[in-house]
Amino acid sequence: MDESLQEKLRRLGVKKGARDLKIPPPKPYAPLPMPAEEQPVSFRPPVAGDDDDIPVLEALLPGGEVIETAVGSCFIVDRVYPLTYRHGDDLLGELLELSPEHTSLQDEQLRDLNFRHFLFLDTETTGLAGAGTLAFMVGVAFFADDAFVVRQYFLRDHGDEAAMLTLLNDLLADKEGLVTFNGRSFDLPLLDGRYLINRMFSDLLDKPHIDLLHPARRLWRTRLGSCALSSLEKTLLGVHRTQEDIPGWLIPSLYQEYLRSGDARELLRVFYHNQIDMLSMVTLATRMTRLTAQTAANPHPIDQYSLGKWQA
Repeated sequence: MDESLQEKLRRLGVKKGARDLKIPPPKPYAPLPMPAEEQPVSFRPPVAGDDDDIPVLEALLPGGEVIETAVGSCFIVDRVYPLTYRHGDDLLGELLELSPEHTSLQDEQLRDLNFRHFLFLDTETTGLAGAGTLAFMVGVAFFADDAFVVRQYFLRDHGDEAAMLTLLNDLLADKEGLVTFNGRSFDLPLLDGRYLINRMFSDLLDKPHIDLLHPARRLWRTRLGSCALSSLEKTLLGVHRTQEDIPGWLIPSLYQEYLRSGDARELLRVFYHNQIDMLSMVTLATRMTRLTAQTAANPHPIDQYSLGKWQA
């Protein structure tokens, strides 16, 4: 390289070798963004033991099993309680000492029936309205010998629906009546519609039915205000849910996330929520029937006034 060219390069700041190069100061720290598919799907903090292996539903819910039918399969899990189990302030078996005809006044269909042959029912759904709403979980409960059984039918995907409806029909066949909370307006019409869509027959709407919401409003709205089941648990029944519970409005999104990921761990809270709903219906029916049959000990004067208005 001739002298004139070296001089020109030197004037431009070009130097031979890296010895005299200045290291630029470090840039402020900024973590690289995650790829879109790895973005966290919730704000739930990591749980000790979380890993890439998604546990199967049967491992999360001991005793649960997949039942095969002629039209497919469905996941079912049972919980069995002794009649002496106390939920809130009452024992489950105490309801068997009472008659359904006293629970809902002026309903002749309930005459001479027995709670031992009734089915308690509650659904968890993908939404609140519309033809596309699906009951992805149907919880039922019933007395069997010296026990009370809570059974939950769960759709691992939408293709399990026909099997679930078939199994529910089989159980309904030997039940005299139904007990729900707001089932007259929501659960039963929804299930009846799903039977129609699947071209299946059900006598769900023909069975004697006690919807506990309506007598609860007649008996306790004057004194307690809200007659939502969660409110009645706190103000009337002595039921206290644990932190395992989940607000009802979050349930559809948890199911959608399960369908996307296949991870059912967060859905355990939905199973708990549904299970407590059904146990609380038993306690509520007991408290209600004692009041209407006038066998309650020391009833509140305002409740007696509300009962008198209903009977008038």
